[in-house]
Amino acid sequence: MSGIGGSLSPFRSWSRRSLLMVLTVATMLAVAPATAGAQAASGGASSDLTPQQEARVKVLAGRLIAPCCWTQTVDVHQSEASSQIKEQIRIMIVQGKSDSEILDGFVRQYGEKILAAPPARGFNLLAYLLPLAAALIAAVLLFVAITRWRRPVGEDLAAPSSEGPDPADDALRRRVDEELDSFDR
Repeated sequence: MSGIGGSLSPFRSWSRRSLLMVLTVATMLAVAPATAGAQAASGGASSDLTPQQEARVKVLAGRLIAPCCWTQTVDVHQSEASSQIKEQIRIMIVQGKSDSEILDGFVRQYGEKILAAPPARGFNLLAYLLPLAAALIAAVLLFVAITRWRRPVGEDLAAPSSEGPDPADDALRRRVDEELDSFDR
């Protein structure tokens, strides 16, 4: 029995592989006409673009957030939603729309959250001003700290008199010396 089961084992794995290959090919054949139909409906926009227009698609896709998960920009995100948005951008470019018209169309469809960088107006203006204010405050604090660190140690004290050593300083030095000598004994 084990000899027969062992000889059937390669046949079973071959049939699984061939079944998987058949399913893969069937899926590809089923998806290919739908993709070709979508491209034909869009006028074949992705194949008609010049290199400058493709660069424009890339720039615009970098300014939009993928609406499927809202985590990455459309130009780097790998999803069906990102692919559809890139195709919509291509169609709008072929139609002759400007960058602002294209972005405004997506804002109307998804809201301002689709924009990778919020517009600099209203409450969103804080997103631009607060980092600048923080950088300015940090620069001032750093300047103040550096000027204090570079100041000589004795500059804060009163300037020494030119009359000679102060007798109080001599008395203090003698007292410190005496106390230090008492510890040595």
